Formats: sequence, C-alpha cells, structure tokens
Amino acid sequence: MSSNTSSQATYNYLVPADGTTHAVFQQCIFAVAGSASEDWQAFSTNNFRFRPQGAYIDNTNGTATASLSIQGVPFIASMAAGYAGWVSFPSTANLVTIISGTGTVNVTYVDYPVLNSPAVDINGNTQGGLVTVENPVTKPVNVQIIIGATPVSPANAVPVTGGTGTLTDGSGTITTASTSQQIFAANATRKYLFIQNVSAGDLWINLTTSAVRAQPSILIAPQGAFAMEDNFISTEAVNIIGATAGQGFTAKEG
Repeated sequence: MSSNTSSQATYNYLVPADGTTHAVFQQCIFAVAGSASEDWQAFSTNNFRFRPQGAYIDNTNGTATASLSIQGVPFIASMAAGYAGWVSFPSTANLVTIISGTGTVNVTYVDYPVLNSPAVDINGNTQGGLVTVENPVTKPVNVQIIIGATPVSPANAVPVTGGTGTLTDGSGTITTASTSQQIFAANATRKYLFIQNVSAGDLWINLTTSAVRAQPSILIAPQGAFAMEDNFISTEAVNIIGATAGQGFTAKEG
C-alpha cells in the first residue's frame, strides 16, 4: 500500500470566496485490500488551513469497491470498482478521513460544497443512481482493538450504577442491651444501604451473622454513619448491637 498527497489552488464560482479555494489530491495504491488516512488537523498545521466539504472519488482503476469514511462521524461513501463521482460530506476540520479499497484509488478533496453525482465509468456510462452514501452509517467507521480486554459475558458483566427508587426504612432502637438484632433481612435486589448512630453510645453492625461489640463487627460511633453504594452493595442480612437498650439508629435500604 502506498499513498501520495499533493495540493493545488482552485477557483470556486459557486459560493463567495476571498481569494482562492483549494483542492487536495490523494492517490492510494493498494496491492491488496487496505486503507489509508488523511489527518486534516496535521495537514492544516503543515500546509494551510483546509476544511474539505466534498471529494471526487476516482475508482476507475480499482478492483474492488472503494469507501471514504470520516473517523468519529457517521458517514461512509462507497464507489464501485470502475467508476468515479463526486460526494459531499460534513466538514472534516480537525478530523481524519479514511480511504479503503483495492488497486489504485484517486481522491480529490475540495474545501467548498459539491453536489452528489451519479457514478460514471471512463466511457461516461452511469452505474445508476448517485454515489452510495450511508448516513448515519450502520457499521462502525473506525474500530480500535483493545489488546488484553475481556469480553463482556454473564460472568463478566458491565456494572451499572446510579438510578432512582424508593427507600425502605429500618430505623429503630436497641431492644435488648448487648444482644444482636436484625435491621434488614437479606435482600438480593439491594442497591443502597445507610445506617446512622443517633445515640450517645457506640453501635456495632455486622452482615449475615450476629453483631458483637467487637471485631469483626463494624463500629459506628455516636452521630457517625455507615453507607454502601456505587461499586459494591452487600445483599446480606444486616444486624446491629449496642450496650444500652433504647439506643437509637436510622437505617435505610433501597
């Protein structure tokens, strides 16, 4: 595959212009099916400001359909082998255009509007209809392969966070001093958990098993709080214990 680009000034009599408009010629020679790109931001930096709005795709010497796409923009124009024609597209300032095909594909980019034309061969015979354009496209314009990625599957699901809903209240007081009691039963659909100590003494919570006033239970000091949200929420039963009957706590799950 080889690609060669050159530019030349042109005159555009269709729209008002100060001075000259420009055309940039790109020739792509593909020994086998391949693609070549043009970075218009880099082109403008190294040459002159150029914002192509249309192109003449000459695939008369191509041996397979040639495609012109714009990276990040829903647009693909296709030209059958043996034909050539004009196609308009969104202004590609600071973007990248990609040409793919087999054989020799010549593309002339212009920085003024053009009209989509019928595709014709070297003898002037039309293919029928205008140059084929998909907009929006039904397939990705550019695919970046990520090495080492793990496919999404039921065993490797994409986490979904956030959302709205209603809260279940489990607020109350310590019923019996130094005795574990359940605030919430196990809940497989739990997405949020919040517990606040509104008493003057320490409270301890534990998940699944009974709470104790020591490790491995979780200490919530007076006016402190414990919350689970976003990345991980336990679905286990929630238990609480305090040293004094009547100690108050606020509890919510969603």
